[in-house]
Amino acid sequence: MASYPKIFLLCFFVGLSTFIYSQDPVCDSVARSFHQQLTVFPQEKLHLHTDKPYYITGEHIWFRAYLAEAAHHHPAPFSRYVYVELINPMDSIVARIRIRPDEDTYHGHVPIPEDIPEGHYTLRAYTRFMENAGEDYFFTKTIRIADPQVRLTRTETRFEFTPDHKITTAFRFRQARSQEAVIPENVSVRLNGGRPHPSQSRPQGSRRLHLQHPRRFAAQGTAAGNHP
Repeated sequence: MASYPKIFLLCFFVGLSTFIYSQDPVCDSVARSFHQQLTVFPQEKLHLHTDKPYYITGEHIWFRAYLAEAAHHHPAPFSRYVYVELINPMDSIVARIRIRPDEDTYHGHVPIPEDIPEGHYTLRAYTRFMENAGEDYFFTKTIRIADPQVRLTRTETRFEFTPDHKITTAFRFRQARSQEAVIPENVSVRLNGGRPHPSQSRPQGSRRLHLQHPRRFAAQGTAAGNHP
């Protein structure tokens, strides 16, 4: 009687192996169909390698791009240019470049504007051919951009909202350590990276700005001069 469990287990494993083996043609068929689809409708894969993961304003993001055909990872013959964009946290493009291959390799740099606020930005790369498949196929990478001026100064900001969707903003700058007032040589305030808005100068270096409330709001102040 002790041999029956062994015989049963042996039969079970033989049957299981036969079942798994019988599924191989199905898997092969799916793989062939997937490969055929990529052959008829080829896709590109793009990867960017940057020189470092974080930067400061005014620097350059040096990179090398690798563009390949998705099915076999061979060099992609479909696109002539690679487009690289730097996107701020509000999903606005602050820098864009277009590069051509140099001896079958793509490399270049994206300049970081000096007047952008620090934060986490997105580096996005794509080709015109990849646009046909949608943005989900674009390469994206999050990078940290710091502003050295933030360590030296801090901004005191006050907002006043009115029923007619207007915003009055009052702000001023102080030294981070001594708390003394900083009177900037110039102040730039933008909405979503758009055109600069003029601000009214007030006593002791404070500024006042009147705005119309947009769908998304972000104010950026840049102070220069009279720093300790």
